[in-house]
Amino acid sequence: MRKIHARILMTIALLAVGCGDSGSSSDGGTGDGAANATARAAIKNSFQNAPFTLIKVVYKGVTFNGPIAKGGESSAQAVTPGADRAYATAAFNYDPAGGPPKEVLVMRTKEPVEAAEGKTISVVFSEPSHFGKCGGMTKDEYEKIAKDYFPGDPVQAYDSIKCAP
Repeated sequence: MRKIHARILMTIALLAVGCGDSGSSSDGGTGDGAANATARAAIKNSFQNAPFTLIKVVYKGVTFNGPIAKGGESSAQAVTPGADRAYATAAFNYDPAGGPPKEVLVMRTKEPVEAAEGKTISVVFSEPSHFGKCGGMTKDEYEKIAKDYFPGDPVQAYDSIKCAP
């Protein structure tokens, strides 16, 4: 009888160890919303003509803090697989030596970007891939993105943005 109880207890103990938390997480312990992530993403600033520096980007609930200068790319971070738009703030003609930007614009990717399981992708912001006020974004959408993704950031008022004809 003791042998049976010991075997049962040993089996239960092995099962408990196999099901327990190993103390590691795929988000590197950052608590950034990608704890079950199996995909990775980096943010790429591919603007050619517009002098935008990406200040902050939110993709799939993960925040990528810049600045990411024109031609630059962030470090890859864990994200959950699937498709979603990326939301960003960008500063025009920004020089990081001058301190944080006084105002930033809000933009998003035109289309959702797919993060595939087991892959590292680049989420690209460029003239053809981004969407902001000067591309036709409504005031309601601009203000909702600012409120939902960038509360407390120095987002420029929609009505004060001047678009080239």
